[in-house]
Amino acid sequence: NPWQLVFPLILIAIGLSIALDRTPRKKLSKAARDDITAILGGSDKKNTSEDYHGGRVTAILGGTKLDIRKAVIKKEATIEIFTLMGGVELVVPRDIIIRNQTSTILGGAEDKTEQEAGKDAPVLTIVGDIILGGVEIKN
Repeated sequence: NPWQLVFPLILIAIGLSIALDRTPRKKLSKAARDDITAILGGSDKKNTSEDYHGGRVTAILGGTKLDIRKAVIKKEATIEIFTLMGGVELVVPRDIIIRNQTSTILGGAEDKTEQEAGKDAPVLTIVGDIILGGVEIKN
């Protein structure tokens, strides 16, 4: 039955995409960039950086919460998300523009924000993969 190969192939593809991630990254301070991982557990983090650039959030059979309401995004920031049967909650400021560019497979991404941003406001781009999990973006 070919359907028995689908789930293992998805897991192999995810593992390869993580292992072969060759995205060039600038050297940033830990306050300017978050790196949160929750595997079979939970994590809750607040960031108050004066020059926030983004970060990476991974939730595998667990949950994470990232609160960046007090962080200052000067121009743009990118948060990379990967969830596999997990959940991510992002709490963002009202004065930014949200661009949700995530890919979902049997999961969902919900934007519950009430934006009060002008067209010259900073941009927060959310990218990544959501597999059998969920992402909630709110104020």
